[in-house]
Amino acid sequence: MDSVVLKSPAKINLVLDVVRKRLDGFHDVDLVLQEIDLHDVVTVRSVDSGISIQCSRPDVPLNEKNLCYRAVQLVRKETGVSSGARIALQKTIPPSSGLGGGSSNAVAVLKALNALWKLNVSPLQLMDWSSRLGSDCAFFVRGKTQRARGRGELLEALSPCPELHLVLAFPAISLNEKTAMVYRKL
Repeated sequence: MDSVVLKSPAKINLVLDVVRKRLDGFHDVDLVLQEIDLHDVVTVRSVDSGISIQCSRPDVPLNEKNLCYRAVQLVRKETGVSSGARIALQKTIPPSSGLGGGSSNAVAVLKALNALWKLNVSPLQLMDWSSRLGSDCAFFVRGKTQRARGRGELLEALSPCPELHLVLAFPAISLNEKTAMVYRKL
């Protein structure tokens, strides 16, 4: 096996409660997260060295600012593997939309590298690595319907959500910088 192709789902917040500001500058939250059908496709190929990303969207960073890039760095650091990775992102989830596309893509990369490099990393270890990449990354290890607490890394599986018919609207603003600003103003 020299490459792995995975669907990388989006998520929505069904419930969002910001509990308090933490000493580390983050906020404790209490969320109900739901995986939805909207997804990207992530292809990861093992290569001799280096990390490269190509993406169907020109507004997605292709360097260390991309969580997929950092996911490869983290796996290499934690396992001592020196191989590289070539990542192709076919984006359907709009970047900076609050739907977790970048986080989901990064977890897809972790799962793909686990398979490609035959690491036999447990789901618990994948959860740990995911939570080190970003606050909502751990959700995508399990997906479905989850209650998330802490920074979003403390998960509890919930009964499946009843079928919902959703309309997703994307205003012409990026939530990337706006989210941090909103949390600062709380």
